[in-house]
Amino acid sequence: MRKTMSHFRDYSFSEWQQLPYELKRDIWNHHWDKYDPQIGKPTKDAILTQFRVTYPKITEAALEIGFGYFGWDVGCIYVVVPDSSIRVPEHFASIFVNKGVIHQKIDDETFLVNWRYGGSKARFKSGLSTSTR
Repeated sequence: MRKTMSHFRDYSFSEWQQLPYELKRDIWNHHWDKYDPQIGKPTKDAILTQFRVTYPKITEAALEIGFGYFGWDVGCIYVVVPDSSIRVPEHFASIFVNKGVIHQKIDDETFLVNWRYGGSKARFKSGLSTSTR
């Protein structure tokens, strides 16, 4: 049975910002789980909400903004934009921001996206039917 650490809980954005980087890293590496996205969802949602408030122009231009994983299960905020000229920060709230630029539209929901981290071009299926913008 896995021992639950006291800092493995949900946080508001302001609480998250007060945590030392080492605790944040421990939470996203050892508590949040890409196979169970409900773990940490309130915290991730609070971070995404604040990202949208902080960067309204990016939010308006983005096809989609969400929380996902790349490479070796590294958690990140992902931002899919139609054009590489749209500037996206590399980090927000101590979390990587992975910018994806649409390279090619495959169908109404699927795009070939060129990602900043985690490889080059990869298929991305938009979840716009449950809008994340």
